[in-house]
Amino acid sequence: MKSVTRKLMQAQFAAGLAVLCMAIPARAQAPEDTTQSPQTLAVTADAGQVPSSPTILPAQKPLPAAHWSQTGGFESDTHGTGYGFFGPSYVKPFRPNVSWVASINGNYLYYEYATGGLSGGDTRVKSPGVSTRAGLKFGQKNYFQATAGPGFKRRHIEVVDTAGNEISSRDDFKVAMNMGSEAWLEPTGHSVVYGILDYSAADSYTWSRLAYREQISNRSWSGKFAHFVGAEVIGQGNHDIKSTQVGANFEVVHVPSSVSIQVRGGWKRSTFLAGPDKTGPWFAIGFWQRLR
Repeated sequence: MKSVTRKLMQAQFAAGLAVLCMAIPARAQAPEDTTQSPQTLAVTADAGQVPSSPTILPAQKPLPAAHWSQTGGFESDTHGTGYGFFGPSYVKPFRPNVSWVASINGNYLYYEYATGGLSGGDTRVKSPGVSTRAGLKFGQKNYFQATAGPGFKRRHIEVVDTAGNEISSRDDFKVAMNMGSEAWLEPTGHSVVYGILDYSAADSYTWSRLAYREQISNRSWSGKFAHFVGAEVIGQGNHDIKSTQVGANFEVVHVPSSVSIQVRGGWKRSTFLAGPDKTGPWFAIGFWQRLR
């Protein structure tokens, strides 16, 4: 009897020891309340919430490469007004869709208007200069850009009589701010709306243009040349002369060299501080190239 009782007690002890041994690992694997983070406790408290995997953010696209370009143009009409310019510009992206821009160009503005008074004749202004600018560009394919910087002008102002003889003349040198803004919008992959507003304080001269162009060939850009046609409206002038002009434009782009040549022309009406209004045709040619 004692032997049976001893065997029974030994079996109970062995069973209890086995249960204890199984309970110790289970307890060791269970998280302690004092070691849980607040996030874990919050998730555990809500039985219906399942912890989500970490969010993997997409890799940020590299910024476009900085680049140089060169641009120039000349515009003239049949009543003694013209403007030409040429120079390089630089674009340096520093954040997504934000870039530094800078440019410098040599330029030449000339115009004439009736002097009025008893002597009659004309006043002729010739104004060569240099313009420097810097600013910001917002966007890439579609963008808005604003720039400002000092301009340097040497102006020659001459008064002549009705026979073209000089009555008086003077020269001055001015340093003044230039300011400008432009916007480029592509409603489709083959059309562009472009606007520009420019002001030169040295001549107190404002030049503005709103243009539209449509690509009529090589829309896949697989060929060597692409052609564009369009229309535009221009307003320009200062206290001496104000002009409004409308016209058409034709552009050819040589794709391998990134060279663009644009020919523009139309009809122009000018009003003056003194003397009658003048109307007539105007003509312009432009050049642009992106440098590698």
